[in-house]
Amino acid sequence: MGNVIPSMAIKAYENANGDLAKVYSEYIRLYYGSTGRLAPGCDAKDVIKFIKENVNDVLREVHEEAEGEA
Repeated sequence: MGNVIPSMAIKAYENANGDLAKVYSEYIRLYYGSTGRLAPGCDAKDVIKFIKENVNDVLREVHEEAEGEA
């Protein structure tokens, strides 16, 4: 698996409203915003694999962030 940044993958999943087809685009946008570079060192399948393998943790994190904003 490439160098997926967990916190960024979780935020990308949240920004994409759970739509896996949009997660990588969101990941690239977040990565570029943080680093100024377009090449994150991973590809779409890496980010999707991270989310699928860690789905319970990802959903818990998204839920906790939503509760904190309420």
